[in-house]
Amino acid sequence: MPNFIVQRKTQLQTDLITEFSTHPVRNVVNEDNDPLQQQPVVEFDQIARAYFERGGKMFRPMVALLMASACNEAVAQTNKFSPKLESLEITESQYKIGKIAEMIHTASLIHDDVIDEAETRRGRATINSAYGNKTAVLVGDYILARATQVLCSIGRPNVISIMASIIEDLVLGEFLQMQLINRENLMDDYLRRVYKKTASLFANSCKSVAVLAEADKSLENVAFEYGKNIGMAFQIIDDLLDFVASQEDLGKPTSNDLKLGLSTCPLIYAAEQYPELYVLMSRKFSEEGDSEKAHEMVVNSSGPEKARQLARFYSTEAARLSSMSKTISDLESRHPEVLFVSASTSDPYPSILVDPRTGVSTWSYKGAQLQGSVNGTAILIGARHDHLLSSVKDRGLLHAIATPNHDRFYAKAVLPGPIESMCATGDGTILFAAIRNQIFVWSLLSGELLCAFEAHYQPIVKIDLSLDESLLVTAGKDGVLQVYVVVDLLDANRGDSTTSPIRKWTAHYMAITDLSLSLSPDSNLRIATVGLDRTASIHSVALNSCLLKITADRPLTACVLDQSESRIFIGTDVGNIAQISLYKTDSSTDLTLQTSDEKDCTVPIFNGHEEAITKLSLNGDGCLLASGDKSGKYCIWDIRSRQCLKVSTMSGPISALRFVRNSAAFWAKNYEVSGYRPNLALERTITDSATISLYQKVDVDDKQGYFDGVMDQILERYKYGIPTSSKSNGLANLMSPAVANKLNAAEVSKNVQSAQEYQEEQRMSKKSKKRLQKKLNRQALFQLSKPPGKVDEVVIVSDEENENNEGKELNEGNEKQEQSSEQLNRTVSDSSQNESQEIVALKAEIARLKSINAELYKFGLERITQNSQ
Repeated sequence: MPNFIVQRKTQLQTDLITEFSTHPVRNVVNEDNDPLQQQPVVEFDQIARAYFERGGKMFRPMVALLMASACNEAVAQTNKFSPKLESLEITESQYKIGKIAEMIHTASLIHDDVIDEAETRRGRATINSAYGNKTAVLVGDYILARATQVLCSIGRPNVISIMASIIEDLVLGEFLQMQLINRENLMDDYLRRVYKKTASLFANSCKSVAVLAEADKSLENVAFEYGKNIGMAFQIIDDLLDFVASQEDLGKPTSNDLKLGLSTCPLIYAAEQYPELYVLMSRKFSEEGDSEKAHEMVVNSSGPEKARQLARFYSTEAARLSSMSKTISDLESRHPEVLFVSASTSDPYPSILVDPRTGVSTWSYKGAQLQGSVNGTAILIGARHDHLLSSVKDRGLLHAIATPNHDRFYAKAVLPGPIESMCATGDGTILFAAIRNQIFVWSLLSGELLCAFEAHYQPIVKIDLSLDESLLVTAGKDGVLQVYVVVDLLDANRGDSTTSPIRKWTAHYMAITDLSLSLSPDSNLRIATVGLDRTASIHSVALNSCLLKITADRPLTACVLDQSESRIFIGTDVGNIAQISLYKTDSSTDLTLQTSDEKDCTVPIFNGHEEAITKLSLNGDGCLLASGDKSGKYCIWDIRSRQCLKVSTMSGPISALRFVRNSAAFWAKNYEVSGYRPNLALERTITDSATISLYQKVDVDDKQGYFDGVMDQILERYKYGIPTSSKSNGLANLMSPAVANKLNAAEVSKNVQSAQEYQEEQRMSKKSKKRLQKKLNRQALFQLSKPPGKVDEVVIVSDEENENNEGKELNEGNEKQEQSSEQLNRTVSDSSQNESQEIVALKAEIARLKSINAELYKFGLERITQNSQ
């Protein structure tokens, strides 16, 4: 143990005694008020101080202080802006948490002595035996009150809330201990009681010091889980020692739990070998000889060894958590995936991220923006999951928030109706939303509505994009499965493009409930669907046929294909999940599935849900399966053993469940959102395609007209055979010297003409200036109009900002104007008429190449459409 921790332990023992040496409290006397039995007048402080002077293991505060040191080191290594702590020293606030933990523990012992009617504690008489029960209860309450004062001095409301939950758990644990024995859930009740009465103090103390270390949420949860496992192992061993240790070693009477009528871990395991113990437990060993008989059975059974193994399990789990790297970046590399879970509920935290290896939440969305509305479906968008899109159930609202905890970005959109399903491109720039029986496509860069059309006769159930984002698949309650080309949807308002699907199947005779896409490219995409007609099917886009049809004994509600397309997992309306191997179908296109027959060894069945399965998801390597049901329960399974590794519940039906990459946006303290913010000023009418929004990924100064003439320059390069180079900088590098000279001459000629017109304008009256302005406007309109016979895509746009800058330069003094005019006139005299003719010919050639390029583009689209059909 580090020296500074040992020093803190000694200091803590002294401070606890000093804490009750400076606050005089009213005097108390013996409860019976018998003059013959009158006790010396004693203060509360003296009673409490005497209890702390007895000493103790100080195990709970030491665990909290060690966790504080580890968290401080982790944060110091991760955050360069955090203060550097010498020798991993703990802060004063973290030290107070250890002090509070010991005070709460001591108060709980005093109350336990009253409830258990114990006469000795730590080798001395208990307070209740010396001063009576009422005094003991008041002293315990007094210590809790003093602990509350110390807690409030920290000044962190979130830490106060965490530590206050310990007292709540202590009370609930005591109530659980008083309840009658339930033989079916005996071990579950015991473990729940152990957490409430013992492990909660360890877990929440560790979490509090992590919060005070300014650690992120993932490290807070690791600290909580570590403390929880340490506390569980500690209490199980303590219960074991009640049977195998001596009274001198324990400092309290042996078999004390039996005398109190408590059913502990060794006793519960022993009852599996000796069923008559259940009878003794049901009457709480109240008859004479029950305790001795039960003690003998436990000692002669395998119960103590099984209890030791259970404690070893919790201690091993705690060791695994403590061996995790102290840097958050290493947490990400060791845990590249997290499970995104979202539920349809109006309660707080409808969307969370779960570490699949620990089962703890590493990130959560509080849902304050929902304002009490029921959360619908939710998706993470962006290459690094920078933002969360969350819809509202039964209302046409969509919310966008930034996933980094310190980022306060928020946007809201009003939609034509409630979203049934949605998906987005990998970079998060295009949103596809299913509203009733319609598909809406929005650009999240500009908010433009790119496409909207009716895709099904009945409401759409789910939509999804292929891995390469070239195809959009839709499934509806009408049983129809359709596949669209994404390019056609984005270009639906241009030319002859349509929104007709390239594939359409009547996959089911009743409503489709779920679909899953393979990871194959668009040319060999396979689609799995399930429906209420008790069938599942797999369709091939390339073959335009149904590859496999599965008939089950129950309505099917969820499905997922694995990455290798060798297995399909199917969920039913009663909570069973079937695993079907696609390599063992004997080339048959029809299969029969019995999901309710647990004895059927041919098809593995996962049993852990009682309600209809709503979502299924597989992790990256295909070894973990996540499942969610209608009641809000979600499980993480080991596929090979079919064991449920982690289980938890949300407060509503699971509406989204997917393994996603563990991005730094979820945990990094100084993470900055890269790229764009989603624009939720979503339009309600389809754009006229007058402008095209581009996602600018390079640093470009828009004021310099960077994109003006880029197409012309590219065509020039191809005309003169100039190879393309990604390292070219500036306009001069994009063309040959001959072309550059010609364009420079054209620019000089343009400047000369502008200067001459400006000089003439200075000599004119106001009326003449107005007439000249009208003439120039007509000339500009003529120049901006498209040449006759050219395609619609060719539009020449002038650089207004450059013209304004030229006007400002020409407004400088008359002397500079005359000098500029003389210089430009000399330049004009040097340029020949032949060069002007070449420039005109060059512009005509550029226009011709534009026309050819447009025709080739149309021809390519027609060929692609024909091949896809």
